[in-house]
Amino acid sequence: MQIFIEAIDLNIWDTIENGLFIPTIVVGHEIKNLPKDQWSEDDRRKVQYNLKAKNIITSALGIDEYFRISNCKSAKEMWDTLEVTHEGTNDVKRSRINTLTHEYELFRMNQNESIQDMQKRFTHIINHLASLGKVFPNEDLINKVLRCLSREWQPKVTAIAESKDLTTMSLASLFGKLQEHEMELMRLSQNENRNRRKFNFNIKKKGEESSSTPRCYECNQPGHLRLECPILKRKMEKSNKKSFKEMKGKKAYITWEENDMDSTSDNQTWYIDSGCSKHMTGDASKFIDPTPKRSGHVTYGDNNRGKILGIGKIGTNFSTSIENVLLVDGLKHSLLSVIQLCDKVFSVSFDSQKYLIEQKNDKKVKIVRFRINNVYKIKIKNNPKHSQCLMSKNDESWLWHKRIAHINMEHLNKLISKDLVIG
Repeated sequence: MQIFIEAIDLNIWDTIENGLFIPTIVVGHEIKNLPKDQWSEDDRRKVQYNLKAKNIITSALGIDEYFRISNCKSAKEMWDTLEVTHEGTNDVKRSRINTLTHEYELFRMNQNESIQDMQKRFTHIINHLASLGKVFPNEDLINKVLRCLSREWQPKVTAIAESKDLTTMSLASLFGKLQEHEMELMRLSQNENRNRRKFNFNIKKKGEESSSTPRCYECNQPGHLRLECPILKRKMEKSNKKSFKEMKGKKAYITWEENDMDSTSDNQTWYIDSGCSKHMTGDASKFIDPTPKRSGHVTYGDNNRGKILGIGKIGTNFSTSIENVLLVDGLKHSLLSVIQLCDKVFSVSFDSQKYLIEQKNDKKVKIVRFRINNVYKIKIKNNPKHSQCLMSKNDESWLWHKRIAHINMEHLNKLISKDLVIG
């Protein structure tokens, strides 16, 4: 408003600051108002400045603000009334100055804030302080802006401080240089993002091309995967036939059941599970002297948990037993872990019809079973008290064992030590 009034006439603004001019005359020792008909041209012009100021002020106000100053006699009185209304008294001004000064001292650049937004906040504070009569030197403002910048701006701050005289630099010039540097950083960032998107697109395109034309790692021919390779299938068939031929010529080391579909009880059925990390069952009658274990849980595929009650050996007291089997509370099926078998001395292989368990060191076949109802099962007898010898060898020691089946192993060892039997 001050700028607008000064642009019209400086004398009008002087009238608002200094107050109403009243022509007077000295009569004796008294000062009296000069009658209007005795005013000179200069007196009329000075009085008219006040009227022009009142007209400008009232023309700029709304109806509510006009009622505040409608009874004022001079432009200065109008101005003072509006100033107190909107800016407060001197005590209020001092309080606002203290608040704005505190904001000025704590001013910092916000994270991810642009230079333009920071300039608006900073200018808003110093302009309000200036309107309340508190003005900072230009050098202090420059140093304040440089100090409030974030850490990534420190190289630019150092460059400005070393190359420019901060005492002669204007605040607008400083913000201009900062905005120029910000635009350069944005341009570099856009180029990096463009190159990164292009690189990712090339990788994606290459991946799509490779996935659209699969290549077999067995025969190195396109159009099919390794599991579908006819050459690999022929090799597997030959290997299986060879394994069966070798199995026919070998001796039976372990026999569990002749047929999985025989009349044996279903509680002797164990499932070969490649997703199971340990052998486990929920039937305590399958164990040979299990060891109680009151700690630990197993997690099923549906994220339910079963408590481990014990650990022990299943099968018979002879060589057809499996150790380190967990007894799990509530488990409805008996599971043999492929992982645990492989951790021992066995190798397990599957195809669409059967599975094969053999020793790793000598490739001797131990178990062969066919797939039944889309699962791989095995029958394990679990009555140690009436166990049968499930191992058949043609060496003399086992022949003696068959001949003297009523004698236990301890007595056989005593006979061997006295050279009464061979074994």
